Amino acid sequence: MNFIYVLTVTQKSFKQCFSPASSIVGNRLTKTISLHLLPNPLMSFIPSDNMCKVLNRKSSTAFILLNSQALGLIRLPSTAIGIAFTYIFNQNITISYTFATIPLYDQTLDATNGGFEILMDGEYQILGSVANVVHTRSNQTSCFSQARFVFDLAIGIYGFEVEPVFCSLTSFDVFFEFYVNHTWLKIPVRAISSSNPLYISGDYSDINTDFLQITRYLLDPTSASEYAKYTDDERLAVQMMVGAMFSDFTLQVRLSLEYDIKSTIGAITAVADYWYSLDSLQCASAMTIRATLNEGNIMFKTGDS
Repeated sequence: MNFIYVLTVTQKSFKQCFSPASSIVGNRLTKTISLHLLPNPLMSFIPSDNMCKVLNRKSSTAFILLNSQALGLIRLPSTAIGIAFTYIFNQNITISYTFATIPLYDQTLDATNGGFEILMDGEYQILGSVANVVHTRSNQTSCFSQARFVFDLAIGIYGFEVEPVFCSLTSFDVFFEFYVNHTWLKIPVRAISSSNPLYISGDYSDINTDFLQITRYLLDPTSASEYAKYTDDERLAVQMMVGAMFSDFTLQVRLSLEYDIKSTIGAITAVADYWYSLDSLQCASAMTIRATLNEGNIMFKTGDS
């Protein structure tokens, strides 16, 4: 069902302020639905009597409308008072509504079209449709304030050190992904045993699967306590990642957490801010400098560590 409205002349004038390409975007991790209003791309061709410019920076309110197949029309918020915002002429405007719980948010997941109801300056009502309704299931900025890839080639361990921020994320599967030949290849990461000598507080482990309490995801497929958790193919994939790292030190590496959302797999990802080798200082101290003379130019090369 699409939203169809009968507008007065005044309403039509104000409706021209917004682009039909405006959208509604939901983020389940933050339980937020956002109406992204775009200015009319033909604004400069609309006669000045459309009134858009007259209400620049006027206080207004909005309701986000969603058409749920199961529940019918969902009006956000459900109260008589809408979401307060300031209308700014010819600029993008984002109006957001946050649900109290994930189950309440999930009621909107089957909505495929929607619209908005706006009261401009407390007086002029505008009803409109949006081009699409989408739900994002990948948003690293909402879940991690920092993520860095750490490794120790001597021991053969690899991990992501992260700083989690609030996300409504409970059960999930963990993967390391690396970018080779225009493809993201993934390696599953199992929760390590708390008896593992490498275990530290904050590790993703058999005693810690709380997203907000995890500060390190460790990939350790060869030690005695973790070996049986990985298949031969998965250990081979780790070797492939290490080989790719040696051949390209600009290799992109990211952490991915996958979870179920109404029988659909969603994911949040965090690309490594930078790499850090646990034995980098030892490696640097073992490096030697060699100099060669070539037609008057001195060239320096670092030796192997």
